[in-house]
Amino acid sequence: MNTVTGITIDKSYNGIPIFAHIDLREHSEFIPLLKKKGLEIETPVKWTKKMELALNETEFKKGNINNFWDE
Repeated sequence: MNTVTGITIDKSYNGIPIFAHIDLREHSEFIPLLKKKGLEIETPVKWTKKMELALNETEFKKGNINNFWDE
């Protein structure tokens, strides 16, 4: 079996491949495939209570461009 730098294969005691460890710094061509499968690469934003409260408190009011200064 050929060896590729940045990829290691873990096998069971029977010799059947079970896991593949891929170094994505060396093999970045796998990133679109992983994203297509639903893997999130970037860490999502962790919303704090303070951030949620500030977002819910904002009031947006549609105004009149012709009467902007009077409102």
